[in-house]
Amino acid sequence: MTTQRNSLVQITKPTCLVYRAARNTIDWVTVRSVADRTGVNNRTVRGVLAALTDEGLLEKYPCHGGYRYRMRDARSESAKALAQRIHDAEKVFGLTGAKA
Repeated sequence: MTTQRNSLVQITKPTCLVYRAARNTIDWVTVRSVADRTGVNNRTVRGVLAALTDEGLLEKYPCHGGYRYRMRDARSESAKALAQRIHDAEKVFGLTGAKA
């Protein structure tokens, strides 16, 4: 049995919205808090957060009843490249005020 890694081959608008919500929050976020803030459904938020964690942009902490997520301090070159791709996609989707 092989485990499939979550990957972000294509950057979608929901991906940008979820990333922005995590990036613009100082504290830990939950799937529910991101879904409430962005309007993206819970299942999509959960998948995007898992993919961002696998890519090294977020860290995940197990907590009672689920997980908490926050931005990572030290990032690899591939994580920095992905963050730049998401930033560029924010511009394409017209998400104003996009900051890296």
